[in-house]
Amino acid sequence: MEKTLDEIIDFTKLRYALYARKSRTDEFAQVRSIPDQIAESQELARRTHLNVVAILQEEKSAKSPNNRPLFRQMLKDIRAGKYDGILA
Repeated sequence: MEKTLDEIIDFTKLRYALYARKSRTDEFAQVRSIPDQIAESQELARRTHLNVVAILQEEKSAKSPNNRPLFRQMLKDIRAGKYDGILA
């Protein structure tokens, strides 16, 4: 019998970066605020026993390339072993 992914990987032992982003500067253009995104992600992490080790928040548009420095740094940090995954 084949094992499921949950049986192979203990997701509760991984280190997650919680990433929240608001892409528009107009406060009415995006429904979910950064605090709302963080609260919902933290609740999910609590319910599923995920280990959030950092909360990263960015207010940059992705309309032009390379305009999300925190996101790029987070990906570098994953490659370097600082985080194992992203909760967004």
